[in-house]
Amino acid sequence: MGNLNDDTVLEVISCFRPRDAVRCKSLNKNFNAYISNQRFAHEHFVKSSHKVCNLIHFSNTSPNVFYQLRLDPPYPFDMLEIYEILPIQVPILASCGGLLLLHVLSYKNYCVFNPITGEFQLVSKGNHDGWIAGPVGLAVDSSTDSFTIRLIAVHVKEDQSQVNQVCKFTTFTVGSNKWEEIHIEFVCKSSKLSRNTQPVYFHGSLHWLREDGDILAFDIRKCQARIIQGPGNKTSIMQFGYDIWFGGVQGSLAFVSAFQEEIVISVYHYENKEWQIRHIIENISNTRNNNYRNGIPMFFDGKRLSFLLRKRGEDGEIYMHNISTKSWRKIGLVPETADCIQNFIPFAPTMAKVAGVYLHDQMTQLSLASEIKESLNGLYELMKPM
Repeated sequence: MGNLNDDTVLEVISCFRPRDAVRCKSLNKNFNAYISNQRFAHEHFVKSSHKVCNLIHFSNTSPNVFYQLRLDPPYPFDMLEIYEILPIQVPILASCGGLLLLHVLSYKNYCVFNPITGEFQLVSKGNHDGWIAGPVGLAVDSSTDSFTIRLIAVHVKEDQSQVNQVCKFTTFTVGSNKWEEIHIEFVCKSSKLSRNTQPVYFHGSLHWLREDGDILAFDIRKCQARIIQGPGNKTSIMQFGYDIWFGGVQGSLAFVSAFQEEIVISVYHYENKEWQIRHIIENISNTRNNNYRNGIPMFFDGKRLSFLLRKRGEDGEIYMHNISTKSWRKIGLVPETADCIQNFIPFAPTMAKVAGVYLHDQMTQLSLASEIKESLNGLYELMKPM
């Protein structure tokens, strides 16, 4: 590269895979400074063709054992070998923009972590007397080179009628040091927020699935909340986290509902505020090869559906359905676990900057609890193959 100027070299580096681009920070001090800032992260995000999602897998009974599942060939076909056992439990609450929101249970902290760069920020929980703490969502705005990163927490309490509930929201902007309360209270029909599905940041709003099948949406810019009714295809009898996958797909929200005979994929269009059934797929689950209800949808990206079949006490089989060819194929196995609440977290790597604190900085190691450091390092090692 001796005959190339810095701009040309950076143009080339912006097309590298994230982990390879990070290594280029050692070329010289100028490259290190430029590659470490949000402007380069945004350029890399826009130009990179390596945006393939993998899945991070853990179960509710083992939130310290993590696996990485490959969604593109070559498939492992046998038991997953890419896994890490962490010293403490750090379940993943959300994934957005190449970042993970972790819940460090034993230290009662949240952690926003980029497992590609090793950068993180610990966030203490807010205190809200009289309110029940609900789930926390992660919103990463990658539309500009600022990569604004926010945590949004939901807090609820029942009103006097016991029919409705009141929701309020607090926000934490990564880089700041405090939670800020949003001065609105939103009243809606009472329903618990599902803890078995991930919140989805999409269309400028965070979306939480409720146990009644509806969606609580919060517009971050407008600071407005609303309820989006669910698709209505019998979701009231579904158990979220077992039969349902919920996420953002190709410009729309999507529900994947696994029924006994078929899998129904519905999408929500923001323009006309209506649900539409996009695909109906024959379910390959039956009582002979699966005893966890109707099978577990793992991930849907508009072109392919990943699906888990598992018998109690046995390893699970991962299948993928190709939407265009309408065909199924087995792509691997996941190990047997004691519970049926399986968490499959979609993750597309980026170089988004979190807070200027790096896992492998000597000063960080001196001030960070060893168990937290080892757990973050475990996730960092887990994502290396990406």
